[in-house]
Amino acid sequence: MEKYKNIIITIYTYENCLAGRKIKDVRDAIVNDAFDVWDEERIRKCFAFGNGTKKDWKRFIESNKEKVISTKQFFEIVDSLPNAQSYYNFLREILHY
Repeated sequence: MEKYKNIIITIYTYENCLAGRKIKDVRDAIVNDAFDVWDEERIRKCFAFGNGTKKDWKRFIESNKEKVISTKQFFEIVDSLPNAQSYYNFLREILHY
């Protein structure tokens, strides 16, 4: 988990964008895969044609009504799930480490 100390976890407040059902809580969002994982490299690549900044990312998060949660809270919930390893595999795949 040490290698994931610089990541940012965001959860969606609504399933299927703003038109979907409101997500009850953080655990509900994680169980329903309604979250995203960010690091500096991913932020840079995802915005402004590969030159994204934290400012671009913050604008995206606010526009999509996503909520930032702590990595500690995220991993506490993930570790309590029976399929925790699949979440760690997702992290490795999306962040490439």
